[in-house]
Amino acid sequence: MIVRFFSILLCFTSVLCFSQSQFPHQHAHAHNDYEHVRPLKDALQNGFISVEADVHLQDGKLLVSHNLPVKKTQSLETLYLAPLDSLLKGNSGRVYLESEISFYLMIDIKTEAEVTYKAIQKIVRQYPSLRCSTKNCPVKIFLYVLEKGLTRKREIRVGTSAGVIVPCIRDDGLVTVAM
Repeated sequence: MIVRFFSILLCFTSVLCFSQSQFPHQHAHAHNDYEHVRPLKDALQNGFISVEADVHLQDGKLLVSHNLPVKKTQSLETLYLAPLDSLLKGNSGRVYLESEISFYLMIDIKTEAEVTYKAIQKIVRQYPSLRCSTKNCPVKIFLYVLEKGLTRKREIRVGTSAGVIVPCIRDDGLVTVAM
């Protein structure tokens, strides 16, 4: 009886110890997240704090695909913006209910940079919960652009710029910066 009690106690404490690991995982990133079975959902369920989406502007729509989009390609809005917006609304402005850590949506622009960038700005404006006026935004959106062999990064962060980052465009609560 005593051995059984200690066996159960050992199992219970082991579960508690393993469940206390850092969640969300501060260094976990879902590369090409849209290729997973459940984009964004799998990353969130596993405690990732960043996902990547390759975006093409095609016929006025922001489509998520590594290569040229096909008919079944889903939109940036459907896969990421709307779900993150809903999550923030349901979790008191947080991606993870028990954590104030920022979540990063990294967008790799695959089509003409300025036009695609403006389309992203326009669609993000439709989601006020993805914008904020503080330094600790729940969602930070980074844009990666490959132009003439040089990678340029932009961060759409809703809030004020962080000291060393120089703001390029300020528009209706949306701050875009060049890094």
